[in-house]
Amino acid sequence: LEELRTLGIYEDITRHVIELRPTTRELFAWILERLKVDDGFRDATGRMVGNKLVSYFGALLGASRFGLSQRELGGLLDPDDPQGNVAALLRLLRPYLTRRGTLLDFSHSEFRAAVTERYLKPDVRREAAHERLAGYFSNQPSLIPVGGTLIPVGGKLLDTASAVTFRPNVRKVSEAPYHLEQAGKWDQLYGLLSDSFFVYGAAVFDVSLLQIHWTALSQNSAYRACDGYRDIVQNPEQYEFKLLVAVQRVLDALGYFRESSRLINVELSRARASGHRGLEATILTDRAAGRSKLGLLEEAARDCQTAADISRELADDATLAKATLMQAKSLSNQRDYNSAADHFDEAFEVFRSLGDAEGQIEALLGLTEVFMERGQLAEATNAINEASTHAERIGGKILYADCMMLRAALFEKTENVEGAEECLSAAEKIYRDAGNIEALGSVLNLKCGIATRSGQLDQAIDLLVEQEALAHRTGNPVDLAITLMNQSRFLVALEAMPRVALKCAQEAFQIVSEKNLTWLYGDARQTLSEAQEFSASDNGG
Repeated sequence: LEELRTLGIYEDITRHVIELRPTTRELFAWILERLKVDDGFRDATGRMVGNKLVSYFGALLGASRFGLSQRELGGLLDPDDPQGNVAALLRLLRPYLTRRGTLLDFSHSEFRAAVTERYLKPDVRREAAHERLAGYFSNQPSLIPVGGTLIPVGGKLLDTASAVTFRPNVRKVSEAPYHLEQAGKWDQLYGLLSDSFFVYGAAVFDVSLLQIHWTALSQNSAYRACDGYRDIVQNPEQYEFKLLVAVQRVLDALGYFRESSRLINVELSRARASGHRGLEATILTDRAAGRSKLGLLEEAARDCQTAADISRELADDATLAKATLMQAKSLSNQRDYNSAADHFDEAFEVFRSLGDAEGQIEALLGLTEVFMERGQLAEATNAINEASTHAERIGGKILYADCMMLRAALFEKTENVEGAEECLSAAEKIYRDAGNIEALGSVLNLKCGIATRSGQLDQAIDLLVEQEALAHRTGNPVDLAITLMNQSRFLVALEAMPRVALKCAQEAFQIVSEKNLTWLYGDARQTLSEAQEFSASDNGG
C-alpha cells in the first residue's frame, strides 16, 4: 500500500495492482526493480543512474552488520550527490527502513532476504560489498580529538607534555576489521590490527575486539600478533603507556606470555619511576594474573600481597579488593584452601563496602570452590545460592551462568546428574548467546565428563570435537593444549582410535614446548607417553 501511493494516476495503479507479486519477498524485489528504472535518478549529465544507485544501496546495506547512517550511505554511494539522488532514494524507501539510533536498516527480514538474493550472491558479490565497506571505514581516523592535538611521530603515539583528549572512532574500530575479515583481505587486516592508532582506539572502546580479529587472522593466514607488535615489544620506551597496556592484554589473551610479561614489567617500571603508587598496585595485580597463567603461583601471590599493602597505605579500597581477590585465587590454586578462604572473605567484605555486586559474586564463587574442595558442601551451597541471588538481582547473565557452572559441579559431588545437566544447559545457552567461547568450552568439558560416566560415548566424542574447534577459535594455546590432552586421555581410556589419540597428544606437547608453558609440561609429557604406549600396543596387536 505504501508503494501504491507513489504510483500516480488511476490507470497506473490498476496496472501495478495486477503486477503485484504474491509473496512479501517478491514484492520487495519488485519495488527495487521499479526504483532501478525510476526516471528521477539522473547524474549531472542527465544519464539515468538508478540501476547502479539501487544495486549499490542494496548490497552495502545488506552487507552491513547493524545498518548504516545516512551520512555513511551518502559517502559510500555518492559523496557529493549534487543531484540529491541518495536523499531521494532514502526518502522513497523510508517506509521500509527502521532507525536504530543514527543507523538505518531494513525494517523487514524479507526485505533483507530480497536484497541478499539479488545483490549479495554469489560470494564474489558479497565479498565486494564487504571490501567497499572496509575501504570506507578504514580510511577514517581511528581517534577523534576532543581537545588538544594528537601528535603522531613515525606512526607511533608518544607521551607528550601537552595533554591529549580524544575519543575512539567507534564506527571504524568496530566495522573496519569485521568487513576486512568478511572480504578475506588478510594483508589489510594485518596492517590495521598492527597500527598504533587503531590499537589505541580499539583498546579504549573494547580491547577484546583485537583478540577476536587477531584470532581470525591467525586462523586464515600466516600473520601473528607477536609479529604485528614486535616493535612495540622490543622498543616499548617509544610508545605511550596506554598503548602498552592494550597490547600487553591482547598478547596475554592470545597466549604470548613471554612478550606480555616483558611489556607489563616495562609498565611497572614506568609507574614506579613516576611515583604513581596506585598505578603500581593496579599493574602488580595484572601481573599476578599473568603469572598465575604461567603457573608462577607463589610469585603471583607475592605481587598481590604487595599490591594489597600499597592499596591499604593509599586507602584505595577498589584496588585492595581486586588484589585480595587475585591473591585468594592464587592461594586456592596452590591448594592452600584455609588461607584462600580468609582472603575471599576479606575481598567480599571490601567489595560489599564499595557496593560492588560483581566483585561480591566473584568472591562468593571462589568461596564455593574452596568449600567444595574442603568437602563443606552445605557451606558451598549457601555461598552459591547467595552468588546466584546477586547475579539475578543485577541482571548479570554471564555471572549467573558462572554460578550455574559451579552449581553443576556441586550437584555432581552429590551425584545429582539431572540437576547438573540442567545447570549446564542453562549456562551453555547464556554463553552461546553471548559468544563467550572460553566459558562455553568449560561447559562442554563438564558435559563430556557426565556423558562419559553415563556411558554416552558418542555424545562425549562429539563434545570433545566441538571443544577443540572452540579452542582453535579462541587462539589461546593454553586452552587448546588442555583440550587436546583431554581428547587423547579420553581415547586412551576408551581404548579407541589410537592414531587420533597419539596425534592429539603430539600436538598438545608441541604447543606446550613452543609456547614455553612450563606448568603444563609434566601433564603434556605424561599424556604423550600414555598415547605412545597405547598406540604401540595397538600396532603390536
